[in-house]
Amino acid sequence: MPIMGLGTGGIMEIRNVTVRAIKHGYRLLNTGENYGNNAEIREALQESTVPREQIWLTTKVCPTNFGMDRTSKSVRGSLNSLGTSWVDLYLVHWPRCTQSEYSDCSAVAASGATWHHSWRALERAYAEGTALAIGVSNWDSALMAELLGLATVTPHAVEQLLNLAERDGGMVELCRQNEIAYTAYGSLRNLMDQYFRDALMSQDEIRVHDQAQALTREITDKRGVSFAALVLRWQIQLGMFVIPRATQDKNMVANLQVLEPGFNLTEQEMDALNGIGGYNLEKDLRYRDL
Repeated sequence: MPIMGLGTGGIMEIRNVTVRAIKHGYRLLNTGENYGNNAEIREALQESTVPREQIWLTTKVCPTNFGMDRTSKSVRGSLNSLGTSWVDLYLVHWPRCTQSEYSDCSAVAASGATWHHSWRALERAYAEGTALAIGVSNWDSALMAELLGLATVTPHAVEQLLNLAERDGGMVELCRQNEIAYTAYGSLRNLMDQYFRDALMSQDEIRVHDQAQALTREITDKRGVSFAALVLRWQIQLGMFVIPRATQDKNMVANLQVLEPGFNLTEQEMDALNGIGGYNLEKDLRYRDL
């Protein structure tokens, strides 16, 4: 799996963005069933001169399709809409279906289906070769321990929200211990957003936010690098994969330049960034079945 990919959720004109990203050298595209952009990504793949075998494609099954049969049908539908006979990595997007104006969980609730059934469906897809690797997204360490205990196929990868101000408890260490690839999403969000700071609910969260903001400004000013470059490099040196969103060519290129030889954070800078702490995302109730 390439160290850096393009996150495609919430991007307008994603076909055009994806075509340009591939031309710039991106070889990992990260999408999801509920992003609603499979057709555009298929068109971009068809337009590209890069062979499908050289592009890593990650997608996710939506919790509204929990259940052995529903997830298996979802896998077939996603393959068809993406115009491919396989994906490189298939994830369960969330461990819980949350009813909202965007998600109708009534069928899942009526059937009693959970992520456990969907995991079995992904194991089947892995056995059939339609998913070359399988994993989960937005899990916590307790759920991950449960999954590791019941899985016939050990998860190959996880995808988690992680940035300087938002951490996910013990998941990083648990994945390291079990040799599970860890992809961080949301790498660049929130820290420089005053609106986000004003919406924080506790003084501890505000303290962490301001500490992270001050430290990143100190390092970026000293090193002459961007905030994005600093955060992405920090995550990569922690052994993570990253999937920042980018729509402008200059940002796509700048993100990839983080991978070039010669740009490394010092041990002291890494220790300082690691020491920020962050909010514990495992307190988020979306991770758990209530």
